[in-house]
Amino acid sequence: PVDAKLFVGMISKSADDASLREMFSPYGAIDEIYIMKDKASNQPKGCAFVKFSSRADAQKAIDSLHGKMTMPDQSSPLVVKYADPPKPAAA
Repeated sequence: PVDAKLFVGMISKSADDASLREMFSPYGAIDEIYIMKDKASNQPKGCAFVKFSSRADAQKAIDSLHGKMTMPDQSSPLVVKYADPPKPAAA
């Protein structure tokens, strides 16, 4: 569901799909992980989207991780919040 998609900021540049799955899987079933990358350099931008199977699981991840954990090579704790809804396509 769209309302179970989280934006995760302040992730380590070395974080990959497996490490994020390991970090978020204790809170519930994960449908999808997408790590944002720079289009030109293909380097990770330090943020990702994690989509859970249910909003309740997504809320557990927010409650447990937001502002409570700092990844290696980051100066600030994780930002974990609901992703903004997709913008409608321009006509």
